[in-house]
Amino acid sequence: MTRKPPQFWYSQKGASQVLAVMMTPLSWLWQLVTGLRWRLVKPYQSSLPVICIGNLTVGGVGKTPCVRTLALAAKAKGFTPVILMRGYGGRLAGPLFVNDQHSANDVGDEALELKATLALPVVVSRDRAAGARWIETHHAGDVIIMDDGFQNPTLRYDQAVLVFDGETGIGNGGIVPSGPLRESLPTGLRRASHALIIGEDKHQLANRIHHLAPHIPRASAQKGYHTKTRQMITDQTTCNGRLLAFAGIGRPQGFFDTIQDHGGHLVTSLSFGDHHHYSAKEWEHIIRMAETNQARLVTTMKDYMRLSPSQKAMVTPLPLELRIDDEKWITQLLAGLDKD
Repeated sequence: MTRKPPQFWYSQKGASQVLAVMMTPLSWLWQLVTGLRWRLVKPYQSSLPVICIGNLTVGGVGKTPCVRTLALAAKAKGFTPVILMRGYGGRLAGPLFVNDQHSANDVGDEALELKATLALPVVVSRDRAAGARWIETHHAGDVIIMDDGFQNPTLRYDQAVLVFDGETGIGNGGIVPSGPLRESLPTGLRRASHALIIGEDKHQLANRIHHLAPHIPRASAQKGYHTKTRQMITDQTTCNGRLLAFAGIGRPQGFFDTIQDHGGHLVTSLSFGDHHHYSAKEWEHIIRMAETNQARLVTTMKDYMRLSPSQKAMVTPLPLELRIDDEKWITQLLAGLDKD
C-alpha cells in the first residue's frame, strides 16, 4: 500500500527501457484481464447523474483536490453533490456515510480529508454500484461525484474527467507492470468526456489528447494555498520560519516544491509511499529531525488524517486548493446534468 512506483516507469533510456520491454508480456496479460472484466460486468445505471474523476496512471495525480473543486462548483450551481469513493486504505467496506468518529483506518485518509474540507456527504463503498444505490435510498443528494473508479465497470458514469499530472505525464507510456498506465491513452480517452492537466504540461499532453480525441475539452489547473495557509508557511514567529515537511502521497516532491514556490523556508523533507502509515520508529525519526533542524513540522491534509491526536498536535497541515484556469470548462462539465 505504501510502495513507491518504480523509477524505470519514468525513463526511456538504457536499463529502464530494457526492464520495460522485459515486462511487456505481463502488460499484455493485464490488458487481457482488464478487457474481459469490462465485457463480463454489467454496469449499474444510477437514477442520479454520476461524474467520475479518474486517471490513467498508478499513483496520485491530484484527483482529490479536483473532486473538492468540482463539488464546490456543483454546489454553487445549485446541485447537492455527494462524494462516492472506495475508501482506499480503510477496513470498512461500506456503503456508509463518513462521520467525525471514523479514523483513517476505518475509511481511508482521502475520505476523511474530503469530509473535513467539504460541508457535503461523503459515502465510502468498495462496491461502487452499492454505494450509488445507498445514496439514492437515503436521498443524500442529486449528483454523485465519484473519486476514482474510472477503471471500475460496475457503475456507469455520465461524465468522466481524466486527471493528469503535468510534471510526470504518462511516464514511459507502458502499461502495468512495464509502465505506470492502467490502460493505454487512446483506450482511456474513448470513455472520457473531459481532461484536466495539473501543473506545467511538460510532456505536451494537451496536444496529444487533442490529436487523439479533439472532441474532449481540455483545461489546465494549478495547485496553491489559501491566504491563511500562505501566511502559515511564511510565519517567522515559530522556529524562525524554518519548515520540515514530510509526506506519504503519490508524488511528495510536488508538495515540497509547492511550499517553496509559496515562500516557505524548507530546511529538509522526508518522502514516504502513498497512503503511508507511520510506525513509532519513523515518527521518532521525524520528530528528531525536526528538533535537530529547529524546524516546524508541516504535512499534507491527507497525511494529517492518518496521524493520531497526539501527533496532530505537533504538526501543521497545509490544505491545498486547485485553481482551474478555464471557468467555461467547469460550466460545460456541469451543464449536461439534470437536477430533476
